[in-house]
Amino acid sequence: MTSTLSISPLDWTPAVSKVEASAAALPWSEMNLRSCFEADYQNFGIWSQDARELYAFILVHQPLADEWTIMNIAVAPQAQRQGYAEALVRHVLAKAARQPAKVFLEVRSSNNAARKLYQKVGFQEIGLRKNYYPTLSDTKEDAIVMLWHKPTEI
Repeated sequence: MTSTLSISPLDWTPAVSKVEASAAALPWSEMNLRSCFEADYQNFGIWSQDARELYAFILVHQPLADEWTIMNIAVAPQAQRQGYAEALVRHVLAKAARQPAKVFLEVRSSNNAARKLYQKVGFQEIGLRKNYYPTLSDTKEDAIVMLWHKPTEI
């Protein structure tokens, strides 16, 4: 891709719903997405500056200065497998490290690619939420709870 890309703070835009709908089998509703643009959130997006197209976003809830939760990450299909999700996660972790803050997330137990990415950037699996996520087949899928915290300096 020859476009210049940048990570920037993200305010609500219908493009968020568009990316979510194109990236997720069971996308969040616009109402749920909009709720992540209220107080206690820091959200970031990767935009193509020349095309003005949102390629990816990350929504981060910060109820406490030292405890954050990655609520959602989505990458548009045409932008997948280009490192955008990893770039967004690393961006958030760099900010968290300066606080310092612990960062939590939940991921579908079947989402091996995401779990591998999160482990690559330093998350550890710390728990399981049984039957947490809905599925297309009216069953439920477990969520893996993961935690990242700034490595201790020696």
